[in-house]
Formats: sequence, structure tokens, C-alpha cells
Amino acid sequence: MSDCTAYIFPQTLVQEPLLFSLAALCPSLVYLQGVEDDPACSFAPGSLSQELSKRQQLRFHAPAPLGKERDRFLALVSDLEQRRDDYLHQLSALSLSHLADRREGESRSSLISELSAPGSRQSELEQLLWQARLVLKLGELFDREQQEIAARLQRLAAQQDHLLDELREESDSLFSLTRGLSQPISQGDGMAQLRLKAWSQLFYLGSASAAKDINCFITSQGDIFEKCLDLGVNEPSQPPFPSVSIELPAAPSSLGTPPQSPPPLPGGGIFEKLCCRLLDQSSSPQDLAPLLSQWEQQLERLATAGEEGSRSRLTLQPFAGQPLQLLLGPLSHSEDNRGQTPACLIGLWEQE
Repeated sequence: MSDCTAYIFPQTLVQEPLLFSLAALCPSLVYLQGVEDDPACSFAPGSLSQELSKRQQLRFHAPAPLGKERDRFLALVSDLEQRRDDYLHQLSALSLSHLADRREGESRSSLISELSAPGSRQSELEQLLWQARLVLKLGELFDREQQEIAARLQRLAAQQDHLLDELREESDSLFSLTRGLSQPISQGDGMAQLRLKAWSQLFYLGSASAAKDINCFITSQGDIFEKCLDLGVNEPSQPPFPSVSIELPAAPSSLGTPPQSPPPLPGGGIFEKLCCRLLDQSSSPQDLAPLLSQWEQQLERLATAGEEGSRSRLTLQPFAGQPLQLLLGPLSHSEDNRGQTPACLIGLWEQE
């Protein structure tokens, strides 16, 4: 059976609800790291990430190790982290550098370009990888801020509900207008395409890239998924593959509070078989039915009486080539061997 690895992109920070759901289906989950042995990716004792890592189901992969430049890069990231009010501006500056469309005019004198270039003799490829790491690190800062804001809002909401419960007697309608005031507001950093391109550059141009027989790239961002679909459709050699959408188990309400118990290891090779069938142009929807039925039975066994929250859903779209490579631009045309690239799948994880 072909080896199949699920890469979560373009985020580089763990999302535990996504991780729990996918761990029930995918035997191998990978997050990319811009820096080898990144201290930001250390596991909290008893966390879901630590438990999955112990059983070798989750790993962090640095496709382009920095080597002797690692400490210098981490010092740069630390300096940027101290100026959080300015990092979104830095992301905008990066869009003017090599990560932007190379057909447009680009500035080599931007702030990030000066900070990220170790020396004038550095090759163009090395500069691209250095700047891609910066984009992903700055994206991590944004993600952490959003997580902190969401956590604070949840605490405020719990306090508000407690106070309102004390004031209410019989009717909930008296304070119904206050119900959503403390709900977290989903915000984007406005740089999703830039982060996607940075992730793609790190994955495909990194010297230690370890692509498997079949690669499945899974995102939780609908706009990223649509972008990949557009890239795949625009590829002339793209055949009309079918897609499939399957349910995944709901994360427990205790998620995020150690110690965590991960779902049982996936059995029966369902994920690998499903990916292979989806990529087989001779397959029909009827060929997928037995595998989907097998997964539904396994999903019911995973469900417990105390399961809380809604389940999630994973949509898988196969491609003949790898759409993410189309983001790399002219520099990579002679290096990515696109004609020899194996097929892949793009997945969208959604909370129902």
C-alpha cells in the first residue's frame, strides 16, 4: 500500500480540535517548521500533541534546516516579537520582497529584506527560504494573538453568563441582547496568500523535503482551499477527479486540559485506501462506497456517550499534479521537476 502523509498547512502552530479529529483518520500528521528544533513547538506535558508525538503519529518537519544560522534567525524573531504593534506592517513589507509575484516590480531595500539577508553573497534561493521562514513566524505571532484574544473572550463570556444567571429568574429573553457581545470575532491577517506561498516555498524548495508516495495537504481555511482549487483547475493537465466529504469525530470538551487521551490509532488503512481510490482515474463513486461505509462504522465506535460538541468534516479533492507548486514562481521552474511530480490531495477541515 502507498505511504500517505497528511500535511497541515499553511499554519505552523498546532490546532488541537483539528489535530484530534484528523488523528482518528490519518496515521501520519505533519506540521512544517521554519526552524529545526523550534522552541515555539515544544509540547506541554500531557498535551494532545505530546501524546500523538509519543506514538509517532505527529511530527514536526523542517525542510530547510538553518544550521549555523539558526540562533541568528531566532534572535531576529525574538526582536520582531517584542514589537507586536509593528509585525503586520512587516508582513506588508514582505509582500514587496521575493515572496510577491515576481512579474511585478519588487523592492530589495525593504526593511525585512535588509534584516533577512545574511550577506550580499547569499543566493536568491537562500533569500527566498529565509524570507519564507519569516513570513511563517510572523504568521505564528498573529495566530497566538488571536488565540489569546479568543481565550480572554471566552473567560469574559463565562463570567457574564454567571452574572446573568444570578439575575435571571425564569426568562432568558430579558438579557438575550447581551448574548454575543463577548463572542470572539474571527479576523484574518489579510496575508493568507502570502503565508500560503511561503509555506509552499519552504516545502518544495527545502533541501530536506521528504515527500511521500502520496501527499495530502489539509487546511482549515476556506479561502486557502479555494485558492488551491483554482490553481488545480487552471493546470492544463488536470483531469476531472471526484471529491469526497466525510465526517470526523467531535473533540472532547476537556480538550486543552492535560492530561489528554488521543483517539485510537486509525485501523484498516482506510485513509490510505481512500486516497489511492480518489487518485485512481478509473475509480467510480461506487468504488468508494465500501470504504466510506467502513469509516462510518469506525466513526460510530469512536463516538462515546459523553461526546460533546459538533463533529467536523473533511473534504478531499484529488489533483493530478500539486497545485501548491504553481505558487513558486519562475525561480523554481528548473528545480521542481513538475512533470515528475506525483498526484496529491487537498483537504478542507471544517467544524460543523
